[in-house]
Amino acid sequence: HNIEKTKAQWLGSAKEIQAQLAQAHPATLGPSYYALGRIYQLVGDESQALAHLQTAYELTPSDKVAVYLAQSYGALFSEHLQAVRNIEDKRVRESRLSDIEQEYKQPAQRLMRQSIASAPYRSYAEAQLLYYQKEWDGALSLLENSEGLPSWYYLDEVLKGDILLAKATQKYESGEGVTQVIPLIEQALASYEQAQHIAPSDPNTATKPLSAMLFSLRALNREGDAQSVDWMEGVS
Repeated sequence: HNIEKTKAQWLGSAKEIQAQLAQAHPATLGPSYYALGRIYQLVGDESQALAHLQTAYELTPSDKVAVYLAQSYGALFSEHLQAVRNIEDKRVRESRLSDIEQEYKQPAQRLMRQSIASAPYRSYAEAQLLYYQKEWDGALSLLENSEGLPSWYYLDEVLKGDILLAKATQKYESGEGVTQVIPLIEQALASYEQAQHIAPSDPNTATKPLSAMLFSLRALNREGDAQSVDWMEGVS
């Protein structure tokens, strides 16, 4: 299956919709911006998706739009978190984390909470909400026991990885040693690897393991631990 060809087709559709916006009937503007947002989500451009879904929500507020707007906010939070986690200076790291939580995580949490009944996969959405609330064990339990997710679905594995990395980060920041931190990172990498196996075309399934590797190396370097990292062999 030619993923790039499919993406090009979707982007061609987006271009057509955008060309018609200036002459569109006011009643169709909300649905048009919603369609644009969903297209950009499908091709992995969450910044564009967020902009269009935000406009759609302002024009025609509904739980259906809010669910996907929450997903874009959440995806951008996750994207920025990968970089923030690996900032060396603790004060800068904490300040930047506070910024992205306010800019992305809090809107994602608010929108998901109000629209969760309209989420296409309720158990996944509930786990996302628990993750935002830092109820990580509850989120993991929900994902492990969730039913109704199709075999091709992979975002639950991505979320598992994110949660496990969040737990590892908390332990690292509290001063716990590598024996507590590294096993969680290894579990996160296993989840990301499973997601990558299901959806190799999603760039997040490649960048998240790399970010986790960098974090692991920082944790090892803090203690001067020269132990081998077997999981590096399994990361492309």
